[in-house]
Amino acid sequence: MSDPQYIAVGAEWCGYSKKQEAELAKLGDRKADNVSMIMCQGKDDSLSEADKAVCEKALPQLSGFPTWFKKEGDTVAPITKQVTQQQGLHFLQESQLCEALPGACKAE
Repeated sequence: MSDPQYIAVGAEWCGYSKKQEAELAKLGDRKADNVSMIMCQGKDDSLSEADKAVCEKALPQLSGFPTWFKKEGDTVAPITKQVTQQQGLHFLQESQLCEALPGACKAE
């Protein structure tokens, strides 16, 4: 079985989604191939069929933009964290990405 994929699901119109995209870009070459971001709202015409399938599964499970999901095989599930109650994992700064998403960063 292959490594899980970590996908941030965002919206083109959402400021936090754009910030998340910028934080991912800061990782540069350290970002593993299994980490990506999909703008599920606002770019529908430019999404691949695979990305559209992820969006169809992810959008009903969103707790806000962006929300991080873990994809294993055909299963797409939100990554959750405990705060005062279980909630979706949202915006991550560059410094948090490697720790929060195991395998998301290449070893230096």
